[in-house]
Amino acid sequence: VKVPIWSEENGQDDIKWYRADKQADGNYQLRVFVKDHKSYFGNYHVHLYYEQENGQTVGVSSTKTNIDFPKPSGKLTIQNESSQLGSFEVVLSDVSAALAIDQVYLPIWTEENGQDDIKWYKADKQADGTYKTTVQISQHKNSYGPYKIHSYYRLSNGQMFGVTDTTVILNQQKAIINSKSTENNQQIFTISNIDSKVEKLQLAVWTSSKGQDDLTWYDAIRQENGSYQVVVPLKNHNFEKRSI
Repeated sequence: VKVPIWSEENGQDDIKWYRADKQADGNYQLRVFVKDHKSYFGNYHVHLYYEQENGQTVGVSSTKTNIDFPKPSGKLTIQNESSQLGSFEVVLSDVSAALAIDQVYLPIWTEENGQDDIKWYKADKQADGTYKTTVQISQHKNSYGPYKIHSYYRLSNGQMFGVTDTTVILNQQKAIINSKSTENNQQIFTISNIDSKVEKLQLAVWTSSKGQDDLTWYDAIRQENGSYQVVVPLKNHNFEKRSI
């Protein structure tokens, strides 16, 4: 009993002729592995031939069967989210697929203005079997707010499959301002929690008395620890001791 079998994809490029084994009950049986057919999934053609004692081979019947592709799976999580650095890490865990994974892709874009900032990241496989990539908001027009994250597997047979998706909201950080007075009529302002991408920072300072009649703009000086500092001479504000 001969059984030629091939997948519908790319014609008969994966055709294989099997010999079925006779069973005790008189039936014939064989097992087919998808990996022996270029790991194609989908429709398979199955034909049946009898090889007779006189050497002739006779076609008997045929059928089709569909081999569904097991849906790949995975779980997306976000870690090390930093508004200050303007970045976050995407981790794909619980990775499962019927075939070997050649590459994991993570298309990511912000909700603002649709997919005008979409970027396809290649995730790197980690020692623990997860996949990870780092996302910089500078690659997405420095946008904050919701980020859409999808995942795709490219498998060893070249096929691409969408797996899962999630959303992360990256909130813009708020600066923290502290101040202290000195004995020589100065007020020192320290500004921390500043985005590392800030190139210049200024403070507009005035007293609560008489509106903004003493409004003065000061350039803040970046400190070694990443904070900024401004020294305000009170003489620029009429030596007023009210709130600044």
